[in-house]
Amino acid sequence: MSQEYAFLLARKLIDGMSWFIKAVIVFSMLAMLTAICLQVFFRFVVNQPLNWPEELARFTMIWSAMLAAVYVQHERGHLSLDFFTARLPRKVSLSIRILMNVLIIIFMAAVVISGIQEVYTLWDLKTGALRISRSIPYLAIPVSSALFILATLVLIFRDILELKEK
Repeated sequence: MSQEYAFLLARKLIDGMSWFIKAVIVFSMLAMLTAICLQVFFRFVVNQPLNWPEELARFTMIWSAMLAAVYVQHERGHLSLDFFTARLPRKVSLSIRILMNVLIIIFMAAVVISGIQEVYTLWDLKTGALRISRSIPYLAIPVSSALFILATLVLIFRDILELKEK
Protein backbone atom coordinates (compact mmCIF):
# COMPACT_ATOMS: atom_id res chain seq x y z
CA MET A 1 0.00 0.00 0.00
CA SER A 2 2.80 2.45 0.82
CA GLN A 3 4.40 1.79 -2.57
CA GLU A 4 1.13 2.71 -4.30
CA TYR A 5 0.87 5.84 -2.15
CA ALA A 6 4.45 6.80 -3.01
CA PHE A 7 3.72 6.26 -6.70
CA LEU A 8 0.58 8.44 -6.52
CA LEU A 9 2.47 11.14 -4.64
CA ALA A 10 5.27 11.08 -7.21
CA ARG A 11 2.69 11.19 -10.00
CA LYS A 12 1.04 14.29 -8.47
CA LEU A 13 4.44 15.94 -8.05
CA ILE A 14 5.37 15.23 -11.68
CA ASP A 15 1.98 16.45 -12.93
CA GLY A 16 2.40 19.62 -10.87
CA MET A 17 5.88 20.14 -12.29
CA SER A 18 4.53 19.64 -15.80
CA TRP A 19 1.73 22.16 -15.20
CA PHE A 20 4.20 24.68 -13.77
CA ILE A 21 6.56 24.29 -16.73
CA LYS A 22 3.68 24.81 -19.17
CA ALA A 23 2.60 27.92 -17.25
CA VAL A 24 6.13 29.37 -17.32
CA ILE A 25 6.40 28.63 -21.05
CA VAL A 26 3.08 30.38 -21.73
CA PHE A 27 4.06 33.35 -19.55
CA SER A 28 7.45 33.72 -21.22
CA MET A 29 5.90 33.46 -24.70
CA LEU A 30 3.38 36.17 -23.76
CA ALA A 31 6.18 38.35 -22.40
CA MET A 32 8.15 37.84 -25.60
CA LEU A 33 5.11 38.71 -27.75
CA THR A 34 4.38 41.80 -25.65
CA ALA A 35 7.99 43.00 -25.84
CA ILE A 36 8.10 42.55 -29.61
CA CYS A 37 4.76 44.34 -30.10
CA LEU A 38 5.96 47.20 -27.89
CA GLN A 39 9.17 47.48 -29.87
CA VAL A 40 7.32 47.53 -33.21
CA PHE A 41 4.84 50.11 -31.92
CA PHE A 42 7.48 52.44 -30.50
CA ARG A 43 9.80 52.06 -33.49
CA PHE A 44 7.29 52.52 -36.32
CA VAL A 45 4.38 54.44 -34.78
CA VAL A 46 5.96 56.64 -32.13
CA ASN A 47 9.29 56.76 -33.98
CA GLN A 48 11.19 56.43 -30.67
CA PRO A 49 12.56 52.85 -30.41
CA LEU A 50 13.03 51.39 -26.96
CA ASN A 51 16.31 49.70 -26.10
CA TRP A 52 15.10 46.91 -23.79
CA PRO A 53 12.34 44.91 -25.62
CA GLU A 54 14.76 43.13 -27.94
CA GLU A 55 16.83 41.90 -25.00
CA LEU A 56 13.75 40.87 -23.03
CA ALA A 57 12.37 38.98 -26.04
CA ARG A 58 15.68 37.16 -26.49
CA PHE A 59 15.89 36.13 -22.84
CA THR A 60 12.26 34.96 -22.67
CA MET A 61 12.78 32.99 -25.89
CA ILE A 62 15.79 31.24 -24.35
CA TRP A 63 13.85 30.31 -21.21
CA SER A 64 10.76 29.15 -23.10
CA ALA A 65 12.80 27.03 -25.53
CA MET A 66 14.80 25.36 -22.77
CA LEU A 67 11.70 24.62 -20.69
CA ALA A 68 9.80 23.42 -23.76
CA ALA A 69 12.54 20.83 -24.28
CA VAL A 70 11.88 19.56 -20.75
CA TYR A 71 8.14 19.37 -21.38
CA VAL A 72 8.65 17.52 -24.66
CA GLN A 73 10.98 15.07 -22.91
CA HIS A 74 8.36 14.44 -20.24
CA GLU A 75 5.82 13.66 -22.99
CA ARG A 76 8.32 11.46 -24.92
CA GLY A 77 7.97 13.83 -27.82
CA HIS A 78 11.61 14.20 -28.87
CA LEU A 79 12.61 12.81 -32.20
CA SER A 80 14.12 9.36 -31.90
CA LEU A 81 15.40 6.77 -34.30
CA ASP A 82 13.62 3.61 -33.32
CA PHE A 83 13.89 1.80 -36.64
CA PHE A 84 15.97 -1.00 -35.14
CA THR A 85 14.63 -1.05 -31.59
CA ALA A 86 11.05 -1.31 -32.84
CA ARG A 87 11.98 -4.63 -34.47
CA LEU A 88 13.49 -6.06 -31.29
CA PRO A 89 11.54 -7.93 -28.63
CA ARG A 90 9.70 -5.57 -26.26
CA LYS A 91 11.92 -6.39 -23.27
CA VAL A 92 15.11 -5.68 -25.20
CA SER A 93 13.65 -2.50 -26.67
CA LEU A 94 12.67 -1.22 -23.22
CA SER A 95 16.11 -2.10 -21.85
CA ILE A 96 17.79 -0.13 -24.63
CA ARG A 97 15.46 2.81 -24.00
CA ILE A 98 16.35 2.73 -20.29
CA LEU A 99 20.07 2.65 -21.14
CA MET A 100 19.68 5.60 -23.53
CA ASN A 101 17.85 7.58 -20.83
CA VAL A 102 20.63 6.83 -18.34
CA LEU A 103 23.15 8.19 -20.86
CA ILE A 104 20.96 11.29 -21.29
CA ILE A 105 20.98 11.79 -17.52
CA ILE A 106 24.78 11.54 -17.40
CA PHE A 107 25.10 14.11 -20.19
CA MET A 108 22.56 16.45 -18.56
CA ALA A 109 24.35 16.18 -15.21
CA ALA A 110 27.52 17.42 -16.92
CA VAL A 111 25.48 20.26 -18.47
CA VAL A 112 24.08 21.18 -15.03
CA ILE A 113 27.56 21.32 -13.50
CA SER A 114 29.09 23.38 -16.30
CA GLY A 115 25.98 25.59 -16.45
CA ILE A 116 26.23 26.36 -12.74
CA GLN A 117 29.90 27.25 -13.18
CA GLU A 118 29.03 29.59 -16.06
CA VAL A 119 26.23 31.23 -14.07
CA TYR A 120 28.62 31.77 -11.17
CA THR A 121 31.20 33.47 -13.39
CA LEU A 122 28.60 35.81 -14.93
CA TRP A 123 26.85 36.74 -11.68
CA ASP A 124 28.36 40.22 -11.32
CA LEU A 125 28.09 41.24 -15.00
CA LYS A 126 25.06 43.24 -16.15
CA THR A 127 23.19 43.05 -19.46
CA GLY A 128 23.25 46.04 -21.76
CA ALA A 129 19.62 47.17 -21.84
CA LEU A 130 17.81 45.57 -18.91
CA ARG A 131 20.72 45.97 -16.48
CA ILE A 132 20.06 42.58 -14.89
CA SER A 133 22.68 39.97 -14.11
CA ARG A 134 23.95 38.14 -17.19
CA SER A 135 23.56 34.96 -15.19
CA ILE A 136 19.74 35.13 -15.43
CA PRO A 137 19.50 34.07 -19.09
CA TYR A 138 22.31 31.55 -18.58
CA LEU A 139 20.47 30.13 -15.58
CA ALA A 140 18.06 28.56 -18.07
CA ILE A 141 20.73 25.99 -18.90
CA PRO A 142 21.30 24.37 -15.48
CA VAL A 143 17.64 24.78 -14.42
CA SER A 144 16.22 23.19 -17.55
CA SER A 145 18.90 20.49 -17.53
CA ALA A 146 18.07 19.57 -13.92
CA LEU A 147 14.38 19.44 -14.81
CA PHE A 148 15.31 17.37 -17.88
CA ILE A 149 17.00 14.90 -15.54
CA LEU A 150 13.84 14.68 -13.43
CA ALA A 151 11.67 14.15 -16.50
CA THR A 152 14.05 11.46 -17.76
CA LEU A 153 14.02 9.72 -14.37
CA VAL A 154 10.23 9.59 -14.63
CA LEU A 155 10.54 7.99 -18.06
CA ILE A 156 12.99 5.43 -16.72
CA PHE A 157 10.63 4.66 -13.85
CA ARG A 158 7.74 4.17 -16.31
CA ASP A 159 9.88 1.89 -18.48
CA ILE A 160 10.94 -0.18 -15.48
CA LEU A 161 7.30 -0.59 -14.46
CA GLU A 162 6.40 -1.59 -18.01
CA LEU A 163 9.35 -4.01 -18.08
CA LYS A 164 8.12 -5.66 -14.89
CA GLU A 165 4.58 -5.99 -16.27
CA LYS A 166 5.55 -7.85 -19.43
